[in-house]
Amino acid sequence: MNLTRTPCPRAVLDARLSEPGELSGMLNRALDSLSKIREGRFTESATTRAALDEFRRTTDPLAVWLDQNTVENHEAVIAKDDLRMAYAKVCQDMGRPIMPVTQFTAALTKAAKTKGRDSAAAD
Repeated sequence: MNLTRTPCPRAVLDARLSEPGELSGMLNRALDSLSKIREGRFTESATTRAALDEFRRTTDPLAVWLDQNTVENHEAVIAKDDLRMAYAKVCQDMGRPIMPVTQFTAALTKAAKTKGRDSAAAD
């Protein structure tokens, strides 16, 4: 966070933000936003979305691969084994370990739930 023209050292900024008055203010902002979140009215800023995308690229390469290599079409079907083999080829080419079937199914199910498609990982 840099709201001033002169950069503040990280240790100083952390100390300032840890003061009781600042913590109380952050709690109040979070509580004010809670009702919006519960009602589904929470909006993401571009920087928040970018940070989330970066985190996702780092922690969930299958979900990123699915986004880049599949399309949503409710009438289209692909066998899970075919999808797994295509992803395994990419992993092999990149020198990453290939997911075992059970791990792939769990990751595919998680990615489907994130996208709101609970049945995407069916056999």
